Amino acid sequence: MGRMIKCKRAGQEKIEAELVFLFLAFPFFSKFLSLKENHKRRLFMLVQEEIERLKQVHIAHGIRSYVANDTPQRIGITYYFNEKTGRVFARVRFGPEAQGPPGHAHGGALAAVLDESMGMASWMNDLMTMTAELKVTYLRAVPLETDFYVQAWVGDSDARKITIHSQLLSAEGKEHTRGSGLFIRQDRERFLNMLKESGQTLSPSSRLLKERK
Repeated sequence: MGRMIKCKRAGQEKIEAELVFLFLAFPFFSKFLSLKENHKRRLFMLVQEEIERLKQVHIAHGIRSYVANDTPQRIGITYYFNEKTGRVFARVRFGPEAQGPPGHAHGGALAAVLDESMGMASWMNDLMTMTAELKVTYLRAVPLETDFYVQAWVGDSDARKITIHSQLLSAEGKEHTRGSGLFIRQDRERFLNMLKESGQTLSPSSRLLKERK
């Protein structure tokens, strides 16, 4: 009997200690969550500020794009480029033809947007590449007919391989989709021949597939 009472007291003391710990830790935990939310908001504000002040980047005439093809019923997207940082930004909205789960964007549409944004970051930094590997992490569902924001940037690189990263953010600064890819440098002449054979044109003197206004 005495042993049972002792065990019961030990259990109560453990519970009381845990409650005291939670009481003392709550303010710190609450502050941590607040800092985390503030970081998300600042991240979105930085992306939004970049988009507001940068000039829009356009795919050059005569070049076809699965994503940036002015089809707002599927994907409506506008690109922006910061020459100082080498980062590409975008404002994107997924239309009803991009639906996967009811009322939300298809995972393939999200992957396509991040893939093209990373490809754009590559080309805008004078790196003529094609995707070899693509990794997409879906963190939150993406509602249709809602503005989202993308940023993409070049990471590590060597003579042949380049790693590029990207994020899809909501207006609240929450990360909904994260992407990274391995991109392989392409021979310029071979790539120009691919364009020519497909009926598309790019001047050999062009820096990349774009023009600006």
